[in-house]
Amino acid sequence: MVLAIWVVFERQRYQIRGGWLALLLGVVPGVAVGFALYLLMRQRQLKGSGIV
Repeated sequence: MVLAIWVVFERQRYQIRGGWLALLLGVVPGVAVGFALYLLMRQRQLKGSGIV
C-alpha cells in the first residue's frame, strides 16, 4: 500500500513515468521487486531531467 501511495505522489510531483509497472511487479512477484524497479526508473528519470 505504501509503495502505491508513494508512486502516485511522485507521479504528480516529479512526473515519474512507468510507475504502473512497479505497482504491477509489486503485486505479482513482490513489493521488493517493484520497489527496486521503481527506484531505478526514478533515478534515471530524475538524473536525466537535472533534478538529482
